[in-house]
Amino acid sequence: MTEDAETITTNGQDNFIGKILFFRDHLRTVITSDTYSEFAKKTINYKAVFKEIEKYFYDDLSISIKLEELSSPRDFFKIENYIERVEWQYFKTTAIKSDFQKLLLYAQYDRRYLRSVSKTTPKHEDIELQNHNLPMILLFRQSLNIKNNNKKAAVGLLDEALRIPYGWIKNIPKEILPSSVALENFLLPGNKEDGSDKSRHWNVFGGLSLYKSPRESFIISIKREMSDLKNDQYSVKAMNEFIRDTIANINGIYYIVSIKNDLIEYSEAYGR
Repeated sequence: MTEDAETITTNGQDNFIGKILFFRDHLRTVITSDTYSEFAKKTINYKAVFKEIEKYFYDDLSISIKLEELSSPRDFFKIENYIERVEWQYFKTTAIKSDFQKLLLYAQYDRRYLRSVSKTTPKHEDIELQNHNLPMILLFRQSLNIKNNNKKAAVGLLDEALRIPYGWIKNIPKEILPSSVALENFLLPGNKEDGSDKSRHWNVFGGLSLYKSPRESFIISIKREMSDLKNDQYSVKAMNEFIRDTIANINGIYYIVSIKNDLIEYSEAYGR
């Protein structure tokens, strides 16, 4: 709890952010429910799972939604979507070589970070996505530290950092690659939970909250995940990813918005 919350503030949180973690935890109950077990055995179809999720949308977030009727995630006729994309790309370009070096050194040697990633599990064994959040909180806080507490720049640094490392190591023969290196994500040593996929979900939709609002980012993320689910014809595997990706998205949205910059400075000065 201390590591999770020491730089979090509820000051300035809107009503939506105040409730979104309740919805996240209800998604965890859905994926472990009897209804979901029956869906996984194919004795009922995906509509029964949707019905439970839609109920929590309304109960927790006061959002009336029909998942199957959602539109596409992006409206390319809105000029602001292009402007935000340009701004996002700009902040990605502010990441320089020394920023990556600092972040990599942190990921390889910081005891708190290494302790948190040591608790992550092999791919898909953490069905409720319980162990992925804390490493990302610590990594984002370090990125904020590196980028002088500019949240958009910190998101840009992480966005680049989570993409690049696989390119560095994919050409190394597997027989001489250290077994401790997680192949898809060098920044999360030992974190084999979907490689960099869940980390990017956390960072991208958390970051989008800075350009739009947490609620808008959340709705866009749901539309994005629904698009994948439809393309995979509502399979059990795709439904697993729909729920787990949404949990990662929610964590990023909540924590990127709720982390208070001056508490980062206080934590670095006194809390370590």
